[in-house]
Amino acid sequence: MKVGDLVKRHSSQRIGIVLQKNDGCLKVYWNHDYGTFWAPERAVEVVSEMPNKPLTGRAPYAIL
Repeated sequence: MKVGDLVKRHSSQRIGIVLQKNDGCLKVYWNHDYGTFWAPERAVEVVSEMPNKPLTGRAPYAIL
């Protein structure tokens, strides 16, 4: 898993986007304004991977 991947939590079926990865834990922004929380990497599965290419367009950042 890497930053930008779309993940699903096993226990609650929530969908979120990985914002940060640190020693087997992921900081994930969860859908429906649930919030941003740390989760163990083993508690989530990848739904869709972020492509490994740079962002294009005028802004040097992504708007979520």
